[in-house]
Amino acid sequence: MHLILPYFIILIVIFQFLLRRNSKKNQLSNEEFWEKEKEANTVRKKSLDDIVYIHIPDKLLNICDMPESSSNYYAEYKELSKAPIVNLTGISNTDLKLSYGVANLPYLTECDDNFSKFCRLTSKIADCLLEAEKLDLAASFLEFAIDSGSDVTKHYESLAYYYLGLDLYDKIEDLKEKADQLNSLSRDTILAKLEKIGQK
Repeated sequence: MHLILPYFIILIVIFQFLLRRNSKKNQLSNEEFWEKEKEANTVRKKSLDDIVYIHIPDKLLNICDMPESSSNYYAEYKELSKAPIVNLTGISNTDLKLSYGVANLPYLTECDDNFSKFCRLTSKIADCLLEAEKLDLAASFLEFAIDSGSDVTKHYESLAYYYLGLDLYDKIEDLKEKADQLNSLSRDTILAKLEKIGQK
């Protein structure tokens, strides 16, 4: 017991040291964040000329033979095409304010919300099309969403299985390249799933 006690004390000291160090790091990180946030809140309105808007192509808006199950989703999708859609995934509100000013934040938030809705509707429509065995049409919706920067794992997975069924392994590799460029927490999950599908 006496032999173990010194090692136990050393472990406690090391543990306390690590806790204090992490606490200091967290404090510095919080201070840096609030300093950056304070600066961002003073930035005046700036030009939005470099914003990349997503424009849903006519070929996806003028389809006559959509399955009945998708009618409501498709109507929403077409209505959404009239709204400003911007992919701002991975960009914090603080960074948006720094880049474009506080006054533009509500508009940019609306644009980003529209992008999230665009991705959700794409999933719903694709599911209906796949169930109706309209595979090529489902692929068209999924391809456009991914080209627009979607980070929805299901989009990549569904499209990869479509390519797998056609032995289009090069297309799966293209999906991997696009996924690798994502600024999103789902990036690694998507890449892992694509890797697994590509090996089948």
